[in-house]
Amino acid sequence: MLVIMVLLVSTLTALEFWGLLAGITDLSIILDNVPPLLMNSFFAIKLINCLCNKYKMKELLEHIEKTWKIMHVRPENKILRFYAEESRTFTIRYMAGMYTAWFLYCGIPMVISQINLLLPANKTYSVRFLYRMEHVLDMDKYNNLLMLHSFFTVFYIISVLIQRRACTRFGSYVTQPEYYG
Repeated sequence: MLVIMVLLVSTLTALEFWGLLAGITDLSIILDNVPPLLMNSFFAIKLINCLCNKYKMKELLEHIEKTWKIMHVRPENKILRFYAEESRTFTIRYMAGMYTAWFLYCGIPMVISQINLLLPANKTYSVRFLYRMEHVLDMDKYNNLLMLHSFFTVFYIISVLIQRRACTRFGSYVTQPEYYG
């Protein structure tokens, strides 16, 4: 799974960087390609951080499990359960919001490309892609393949962000409860 994720994200980053370098003299291409490229850079930093701290996170979760077993009759257990349920609720909301944003972000170019089928008009609508590549590749030929690739890659990026957020949120609840009431 990690290999697939790294492969997808690295190829997406390479395509975005290629599009940026090929259109470096056009300001609109720069403005369209830099934000997704920065997002991929932030994702790479998050993924490296996740890989470097996975043993610390495992140790923290084992410590939490041991603490729960010790305090199953004490009043502290009620507090831990309250924060665990609250963390679960926030994580589900965060996950729903992030996956909705992912679907809307990736779905807009598909809607624009299919609008001629739903509302035929005398003019054609240009297909907008997630980043600018029309000056490098034939977008009519490779649009569906690039959209599918981008759809799965952004899904992996969002999934890593959700996973990191869920683990750090619960870990901060348990290790620093004084900050949360």
